Amino acid sequence: MLRGLRLPASAALVLLFILLCTATGSPGGEPPGDWLIAGQVFDPPEVFRKRSVVILHGFGGSPYDVKPLMDALEGSGFRLLAPVIPGETEGSTVEERGESTFEEKMAWLEGVIAAERERFGRNPYLVGFSMGGTLATLAAAQGMADRLALVSPYF
Repeated sequence: MLRGLRLPASAALVLLFILLCTATGSPGGEPPGDWLIAGQVFDPPEVFRKRSVVILHGFGGSPYDVKPLMDALEGSGFRLLAPVIPGETEGSTVEERGESTFEEKMAWLEGVIAAERERFGRNPYLVGFSMGGTLATLAAAQGMADRLALVSPYF
């Protein structure tokens, strides 16, 4: 039925993520550990580095939410980052979530992107889920990303 269908690379990444999540039932099938409260980085050997892919979780989420995608892309040669959006992790109480302003979140993301741009001399790719997709879209609209992939962006 889909014979001959050609997808952009970003759409293929999204489909891969969805397939991995539905096939495993849960991200990784292992205890989350630091994935719930700390940013994660998969850093390939220097010789294989191409550029960065910054993967942003959604509101009230954590890097654990994007672990299946990071696991699938680990051998791709990209530097993979799943940072913690300030105030939005499983380690934050419900009352604390959403306390930082949109401007604070965007300033934080601009800093993450600037550090990766300095590292590789070019903009990273951005992948965003829900609220992370909204932040990624706005950063891309300002010319801070070379590619953008969205999963259920919140607009």
